[in-house]
Amino acid sequence: MTYENPFEIVENYDDDIKNGFFIRKWNESKICKGYYLNNKMNYWGIFDSDEINIKGYFFDNILDGYGETYNKDEKITYKGYWEKGLLEGIGQEFNEFFLYEGYFISSKRNGFGVQIYKNEDEKYEGEWKDDKYEGFGIYYFSNGNKYIGQWKNSAKEGFGQLIWANNVKKYMGFFKNDEKNGLGIFLYKKDCISICFWKEGKKHGLEKNIINKKKLFYKRWKNNKLIEVINENDFFEILKDEISGNYINIFNMDFNNIILFMDV
Repeated sequence: MTYENPFEIVENYDDDIKNGFFIRKWNESKICKGYYLNNKMNYWGIFDSDEINIKGYFFDNILDGYGETYNKDEKITYKGYWEKGLLEGIGQEFNEFFLYEGYFISSKRNGFGVQIYKNEDEKYEGEWKDDKYEGFGIYYFSNGNKYIGQWKNSAKEGFGQLIWANNVKKYMGFFKNDEKNGLGIFLYKKDCISICFWKEGKKHGLEKNIINKKKLFYKRWKNNKLIEVINENDFFEILKDEISGNYINIFNMDFNNIILFMDV
C-alpha cells in the first residue's frame, strides 16, 4: 500500500499542538508517521517499532477503520477492520499455525469464519463465538473425513454427521462434548447399518443391526458391552416402554429407507 505525503515532515515531535502530517520519533526503532489533529493521530497513519508495524486509519490515536499489522519480520499478521482499537467486522488473521478469514467482535472471532490449519492441513468453516466453534459448522480432517453439524465450545454438540473419506462410513446422530451421545445411525461396509443409543462415545441402550441389507439383529448394550440379544417382538415392546414415538419410527425403517433418510 503506497502513501503520498503532501505536507511538510517535522522530525522530533514535541508537545506543541500539531495539525497536519508529522513524524514522531522516540528513537530509531519507534516511529509514528501520520496525520495529526489537535495533537492526536487522525486519519491515515503508521506506527513502527521493533515488535510490530501498524498501518491504518486512526481516530484520536486509536485504530478505527481499516488497518494492517505486521510482525518484526515484516510478515502480515492481520488485515481488516478495527473499532476503538479492537478487531471489529471482517478481517484476516495470520500466524504460523493458521489463517482465519471472517468476522470479529471485540477482537474475538464471532459470526461466520473460515480457519485453515497450516500444519495439520485441516479446515473449519462455520459459526464462531468468542474464538470457539459455536453453532453450525463443517470441519475437514486431514485424513479426508469431515464433520457437518452443531458445535458448542469447539466440541461437537447436538445433531451432526460424521462422514469418513470416500463415504466408506457415515454416522448421523447426536453428540455431546465431542462424543456420540443419544440416538445415532451408523452406516458401514455400504450394506450394514446400526441404529443405536450412545452415551459418552459408547454404545449404551438398544440397538437394531441390519447386516447385508436384510439380516436383522436386536441387542442391548451397557457401556459398550453387549448385555443381551433380543428377539424382534420383545425388542419393539421394550421400545414402546422406553423411548418416544419418533424414535420408534426410525427403528421401524428398512435398509433402503434409512439410506434415503441419511442421503447417502
